[in-house]
Amino acid sequence: RMLSNGNFLVLSYPSKSGVDLTGLSLPLPDGGAQPLGPSSAIQDCVVVELEPSGLVVWTWAASDHFDPSKDTTVVATGLGYGQGSDAGVVYDVFHCNSIDVDPSNGNLLLSARYMDSVFYVDRMTGSVLWKMGGATLTKDNATYVSVADPFFRQHDARLLPGWSPTCSGGNGRISMFDDQSPGPGPARGVVYDVIVGLADGGTPAEGGCG
Repeated sequence: RMLSNGNFLVLSYPSKSGVDLTGLSLPLPDGGAQPLGPSSAIQDCVVVELEPSGLVVWTWAASDHFDPSKDTTVVATGLGYGQGSDAGVVYDVFHCNSIDVDPSNGNLLLSARYMDSVFYVDRMTGSVLWKMGGATLTKDNATYVSVADPFFRQHDARLLPGWSPTCSGGNGRISMFDDQSPGPGPARGVVYDVIVGLADGGTPAEGGCG
C-alpha cells in the first residue's frame, strides 16, 4: 500500500525459530494430523514501511502480539527453512494477506487468514486495539469483536468510507472476501457492520452507531 508520504507498506514473511506450537497440529494428506511442539520455526507476519529508496523506517511483527498456540486456527507449511536447531520445516501460522490504512489516524487493519481474524493496530504503539473473528486471545488483551455470521480464511479486509475509530472504540463497515474454507457456506463478498465493544459487534451490514 502506498502512503500519503510516498512510502510503501508491504507484508513480509521472515522465519522465526524457537516458537512453541504445542497444541497445534499440521493436517496431513491422508486425513491425519501431525502434532507440533516446542522449538518450532514459523513464518512470521511482519509489516514493513519502506521509503522509495528502500530504507526501512518502521516494522510490526505479529509474533510480538499473538501466540500461535492460542490464536492460530489452522497451520500450513510455510516458505523457507528454520535456523540452527530448528532447521527443517517452517510453519505458516498467521498468513497475513492484506493491509488497509485508517485515513483518520494512520492505524492499520490487517487480515490474517490462518487466524480467521482481522485486527486493528495502533501505528504509534504497535498494540492491537481490537480483533474480530477467530480466537478471543491476544498478547495485548485487545477488545474482541464477536461475529454473528463468521468468516473463514478471508482476504482483502477493508475499512469502508464512514469508518470512525472513536465511536465505541471503532464503528463502521468492513468489507472482505470470505473464502469460507472450510466453512459451511460458499465463498462470498461480505460487508460487516462493526461496533467495537458490542456483543455480536460484527454483523452483516444493517445499522450503525448513533
